[in-house]
Amino acid sequence: MKKPLFSVFMSCYNHGKYVSVAIESILNQTFQDFELLVADNGSTDDSYEVIKKYSDRIKVFHLDKNDPFGCSRMLVDKCCGEYICQMAADDYWEADKLELQVREIEKNPNCIAYFTWASFADENLKVTNENVFSYQYSDRYEWLRNIFEHGTILAINTVAIKNDKNLYRKYMEKNVTQLWNLTDQRQIINMLRQGQVSVVPKSCMKIRRSDNCIGAVSDETILRTNNETIAIWWDLWENLRDDEFVKIFQNDLINKNSKSHTEVQCEKMLVYLKLAEKKFIHQTNAINFFITHYNDEGVAELLETEYGYSIESFRQYTGECGLPLMINMYLSEKEQNEKKQIQENKLLIGENVKNITDLNLRICNSIIEKNGLDQAIVADICTYYQMMALLKKVIPFSEEDYLDISQEAEAYLENGSIEKTEKILNSLQMVREITFIRYLQMM
Repeated sequence: MKKPLFSVFMSCYNHGKYVSVAIESILNQTFQDFELLVADNGSTDDSYEVIKKYSDRIKVFHLDKNDPFGCSRMLVDKCCGEYICQMAADDYWEADKLELQVREIEKNPNCIAYFTWASFADENLKVTNENVFSYQYSDRYEWLRNIFEHGTILAINTVAIKNDKNLYRKYMEKNVTQLWNLTDQRQIINMLRQGQVSVVPKSCMKIRRSDNCIGAVSDETILRTNNETIAIWWDLWENLRDDEFVKIFQNDLINKNSKSHTEVQCEKMLVYLKLAEKKFIHQTNAINFFITHYNDEGVAELLETEYGYSIESFRQYTGECGLPLMINMYLSEKEQNEKKQIQENKLLIGENVKNITDLNLRICNSIIEKNGLDQAIVADICTYYQMMALLKKVIPFSEEDYLDISQEAEAYLENGSIEKTEKILNSLQMVREITFIRYLQMM
C-alpha cells in the first residue's frame, strides 16, 4: 500500500467543543494525500464520542489517563507518511495549508522543517492578531537571533517535518518535557540548530486563544513563561558552539574578528550583558554567565586588555541591573494595572447604573399595565432586584441580564402579596447604602 505524503496527528484533551471543527479543517484540505490520526488523551468531556464519529475517515485512539508527551509519542510512532504534521484540537487549518507546503517542499527540498504563518483568533475563530507569526528571515541564524529578540515567532502546529523518528524526537523532545508554556520555542530552537527551515508567507492556521488555553494571560503564565525563558537561554548560552554564537550574534559582536575560544567567550559575556540592558528577563542570566566564566583561562586578562572591561565595571552593572530590578518593575507594573482596573470598574458601575435606569422605565411600565399596581412600589421592587444583581456581579450589565432579573420581580408580583413589599423596600434601602459605600471605596 502506498504511503501518504503527510501524516497529521492530533492529541485532544477536553476539547469536545472544538475538535470536530479542527478535524474537518484537515479533512477539507485541497491536497488530500494524507492520513489523520486523532487520540483522545484521557478527556473527561465528550471529546472521545465526537472523535469516534469520524472513525470511517481517520484513525482513532483513546488513552484512559491524560499524558501529553506520551500521547504525542504514541501517535508519532504510528505515523507512516513521508512528512509528519501536528495539530491542536482547538485550532483550525485553512483549506490550502498542505497544498502550499507541498509547493514549498518542492521549491526548497533541503530544509529540515516547513512552516506557514498563523494568526491568533477568538473562540469563534475571528482573527484577533494576524501578524503574530508573520516573520520571514533568510537563514536559521537570523531566525535564532530574532527568537532571542521577540520570543516564539514560528507556529509549531503549522510545521511539516521529514518522518525520521529519531530526528523528530531530537527536535521535539530534547530539553522539552520539563517545560509547559514554551515547549514550542524550545522545539523550534532545536530545529534551527540542526538546519534550515522554510516558511510559507501566508497565514494558513488560526490559533484559538481562550481563557483556559496554555498561553492565556495570567500572573501564573507570565511567571512561568519568564522562568522558562530564563532556563532556555541559560542552556543555550552555555552550550552554543563558538561558530554558532558568532553567526547568530554577528551584528552584536564587539570584535567582529573573534576566532579563538577565549575571544568568543569574552564576546559571549559582554554581548549578553549589553543585550540584557534592554531585555530585562535576561539580566540575571547575563550576570550569572559572567560570574561563571570570568575565571576561565585567559578570560579576565583579555577582557581588561582587549575590551577595557574590568571587574569594577561588572560590579557597577550588578548594582544597576538584575533580579531585584525585575521584581521592582513587575510590582510597579502590577500596581499600575490594578489602578487601571479600579478606574475601569468605576466607569463600569456608572455605565451599569445608567443601563438599569434606562431599562427600568420600560420594564416598570409593562408590569404596571399588566398588574395595575402602584408605580412607585413596582419601581422599587424592580430596582431592588437590579441592585442586588449589580452588587453580586459587578460585571457589564447586559439587557439580557436585566430581563432575567425583571422577570423574577414580575413573577413575585404575580404570586406574592402586596404586604410583603415593606420587607423588600427595607432591603432595598440597605442595598442602596451598601452599593453607595462600595462606589465611594473605589473612588
